[in-house]
Amino acid sequence: MAHLFSVVVVTHNHERFVEECLDSIRDQSLEEIELVVIDDASIDNTSDIIDRWFSRNDKRFVRKILIRNEVRLGVSKTHTVGVSKTSGDLVKYIAGDDLLCENALENIIRFVADLPEFYFGYGMAIPFYDSLATGTRVFNEEIPKSRFLKDYGGDCKKQFRKLACFDFIPAPSTFFSRRAIESVGFFDAEFTRTEDWHTWLKFLLNGMNYSVLRKPIAFWRRHRDSISTKSSISPDKLFLKDQIAVVDKYVTPNIDRLNCLERYHVFCDRKYRETLTEGTERTISKFLSKAYLAIDPMMWRRIVEIAASDSRKQIRKNSE
Repeated sequence: MAHLFSVVVVTHNHERFVEECLDSIRDQSLEEIELVVIDDASIDNTSDIIDRWFSRNDKRFVRKILIRNEVRLGVSKTHTVGVSKTSGDLVKYIAGDDLLCENALENIIRFVADLPEFYFGYGMAIPFYDSLATGTRVFNEEIPKSRFLKDYGGDCKKQFRKLACFDFIPAPSTFFSRRAIESVGFFDAEFTRTEDWHTWLKFLLNGMNYSVLRKPIAFWRRHRDSISTKSSISPDKLFLKDQIAVVDKYVTPNIDRLNCLERYHVFCDRKYRETLTEGTERTISKFLSKAYLAIDPMMWRRIVEIAASDSRKQIRKNSE
């Protein structure tokens, strides 16, 4: 069983949220925690809030490290800097606007202790948002969906096929071995808007399988300034270009690992993202992006889920 758990908080302009994030780490049932906080050149009051919080919680952690980037490095570089400073056997990173669930770290340690070998894994993430209209906190359905919770008995080939087609692992609920992340060279610096998908693919291509913990690990905050929320409202071109680059670097060179339907899906999905980067204000781009979804059988279930979700949202809105 691991004796020291390292938690890395990556933050940028999270002055409204970072204290609650840090509190969720402090309040974990696990005693042996190393805390590394890295601020990616925030221009708001994030840094001052962290300083005050560190002073109030000086005795809670085995070790505390605060790193401030003088210039903004981007998501992957910042994660690498933070994780490379850890010394625990297990590492969990979390964004400064998200929260750890109660007993999350202890649940991870117990889970890993029962595995013959462990490289990386993920649990459930619970999306939530603070409603300005009602003044209440609203929690959404846990992710990922049940069809993404099969681990294929640790078969890296099957896991790669699944993950190459769908970026389904929620970053806030992931955790990994310190030795495993170091062995693959940490996070690829070329990706500035995403740190997760390419790293998990890299693990699998190096024979390191993922493990699935079917318990909630993190609360994933959705707010207007987060990358995930922005990209769901309107295309984030830099984020989409990062995802296309992940496909080009890790999926396409290994396309022979996929069956014919999966290869067709990768082609359609890449073209879908590519058309979005060209600008959805153009009628032709809107048409093509939807067309690539429509002709991809592996996306039909997702289209139905999105339509059903939109319908439920409209029903709730009408009932308010």
